Amino acid sequence: MNFGSFPNLVFASSALEQKNMSFVFENTVNVINNRKKFLKRFGIPPENLVVLNIVHKDKVQIVSKKDLKNSTNGDCLITI
Repeated sequence: MNFGSFPNLVFASSALEQKNMSFVFENTVNVINNRKKFLKRFGIPPENLVVLNIVHKDKVQIVSKKDLKNSTNGDCLITI
């Protein structure tokens, strides 16, 4: 995807082939390894990740650099 004036913006969505990346359904070691492999495809270090735990409501979270390596509950992330 091309985001024009935002060349560092990356959109990525995983598929079943990338295995499970949820701590809810998989053990910690497997999830961390699956996430690392997935992120490597896009050149994203794991420490630059903010994880969104989907809640299936209308909750929007605003995140920034201070939120890196953290997770939050919601349905959408807005970065500042």
